[in-house]
Amino acid sequence: MSKQILTPESLFSLKNVTDVQMSPDGTQVVYLVEETDQETDKTKNSLWLRNLKEDAEPIRLTAHPSDSSPRWSPDGKRVAFISSREGSKAQLFVINAGGGEAEQVKTKHAPSSAPLWSPDGQHIAFKARVDLPTGERYPGEPTQLIPQAVKTDETEAKQDDAKKPAPVHVITDINFQADRRGLIYDKFTQLFVINLETGECQQMTTGAKRIEDFIWNTSGSALLYVVDRYCPTLAKHTAAIYQVDIANKATGHILNFAGSLNHINLAPGGRWLLLTGPDNKRPLGIGVARLWVIDLHSPSLPLDQADVHCLTPELDASCNHAKWDKNGESIYFVKPWHGATTLCQVFVTAGEAGKMIEHEITDLSMIALFDLAPDNSLVFVAHDFITPPELYLRRQNAVKQLTHLHADFLSKHEVCPAEKFTYQGADGWDIDGWLVRPLNYESGQRYPTVLSVHGGPTGAYADSWQFPFQLLAHQGFAVVFTNPRGSVTYGEDFTHACVGDIGGKDYQEIMAGLDHAIGMGVVDPNRVGITGWSYGGYMTCWSVTQTNRFQAAVAGACISNWHDLYGCGDSHVYDEGLFGGPPFTKEEEHLACSPIRYVQNVKTPLLLLHGELDIRCHTSQSDQFFTALKRTGKEVVYVRYPDQYHGFRRPSYIVDRWTRTVGWFKYYLLGD
Repeated sequence: MSKQILTPESLFSLKNVTDVQMSPDGTQVVYLVEETDQETDKTKNSLWLRNLKEDAEPIRLTAHPSDSSPRWSPDGKRVAFISSREGSKAQLFVINAGGGEAEQVKTKHAPSSAPLWSPDGQHIAFKARVDLPTGERYPGEPTQLIPQAVKTDETEAKQDDAKKPAPVHVITDINFQADRRGLIYDKFTQLFVINLETGECQQMTTGAKRIEDFIWNTSGSALLYVVDRYCPTLAKHTAAIYQVDIANKATGHILNFAGSLNHINLAPGGRWLLLTGPDNKRPLGIGVARLWVIDLHSPSLPLDQADVHCLTPELDASCNHAKWDKNGESIYFVKPWHGATTLCQVFVTAGEAGKMIEHEITDLSMIALFDLAPDNSLVFVAHDFITPPELYLRRQNAVKQLTHLHADFLSKHEVCPAEKFTYQGADGWDIDGWLVRPLNYESGQRYPTVLSVHGGPTGAYADSWQFPFQLLAHQGFAVVFTNPRGSVTYGEDFTHACVGDIGGKDYQEIMAGLDHAIGMGVVDPNRVGITGWSYGGYMTCWSVTQTNRFQAAVAGACISNWHDLYGCGDSHVYDEGLFGGPPFTKEEEHLACSPIRYVQNVKTPLLLLHGELDIRCHTSQSDQFFTALKRTGKEVVYVRYPDQYHGFRRPSYIVDRWTRTVGWFKYYLLGD
């Protein structure tokens, strides 16, 4: 049977495993499968259970589109998860691992995190966003104001009376908005604990705090949690760890940490607390997430930075998905490095790091998720450039594929491999790049090519499954993508090299990567387009103001004015780190690398794509560039997507985005 050509609609055939949880005894795994529901034009989830002792087919536990975040009870008999089955409000559910109907555990507040069982299985803790108490919000705020509608639990701004205006937004916090969430100035994350027998739900924390992660202590008498704290005048994040007693809600201060903490994990025995995150030695987004440990039995609480022991001081890479083994003797984590990932294990004795080893558990380059069994066998999600994500089991050095979500897809479509190459960038550094030859490539022929730029700048490409690149290859294009300075997974110095030089040597290295690919004899230098999203959208706009080598360009969620971006979105701290300061102290630095300043240089036809609710790179960035391009008589089209944030979620809009992108390049590079 002849293979089919990929189209943007082929995206509907793809699935993904987005959560994996091993049962406490290691005999079963529950996992979450995400796919597209074309009828509702949304993604939908389903929970599946697989017995690992028998060669049995997986069992579908649930099929509601909003089911997420499955977590095992300590005895392995039940699974708790989050779902919005009754209306739009998320709720907590529990289902028997043997199947049956899920039972709702009613709570007033909608959980915003995965549920976490207490060690005895009698309680579940979760995070939820809570309105701050009303009252005077700034000194001298008038008490006699125009009557306004009262907020309800159902919606942030629902009017209780058509004659009353919606509540005004009184903002005093610099972090007042976030992409995908909108205004967050009056909602703070709190911890709740629900008694599964009585149904009583208690709020354990209060105040204007943002809780990042939390965990039960080993006795189940308290919760430890991380609070992210931001100092606007210093533009620095710090973190603190607290402990709240379940019986009386008494709070104890455990640690002050000069940096950001993404995750905490308590060792068996309850003495050593593992922390994951970057310190403040580098700007936000630049530093690697290291492993740290503190001694909860220390008599000198609260601890400070001097009491925190780094377990990976010499490792110049982030430590992702870190987990203790069952004995608390070692920690497993995923290390991303140079376009691939490795499962690592570091041994720990009395809070001090021992040797670290790397495990070769799969031939696939990317480990996306994993979980451990008591015998240290593991389940993991893996993929590479020609293999979509699937779930695997590694036990006794043997690997078994547990899911075959893409068997039908792969039987109908060829996949095009990516050839990795290394070239010399600015300052003589080695830079990684990849070349994808088009479907039905013929040796000696040169092809129209799309150069793709990743987001960030602190993102990275890898030997990972990329449907858009497969789509472009099937539509007749070669594809080139690179990891210039600023990319992660190459060490902190490499990532930090973009700071204060946005649009400088990073741009030079991207162009050098394209030149190298041209030298490989595949790319037609007279038929090249460029595209990217976020920072990739910025670099697309920047490139067409700096060179006329591109015959077409597609910029998504672009940045055209760095000076204006500051304060218009949720990434002002990150932006300051890239420039060494805010635009009111680094004005020329922000403007000098802004495409808007050089708009009159543009000769390349440009397609702009942007979500109308984007708070990361505000829609005004495309608004400005489009207006300036039209004013100067350039060839530009601007497509705005309703109700979409920085990353699109509506499947039809994602397909529309790629349909327009492919069509734009076909018209200008192929003449179609």
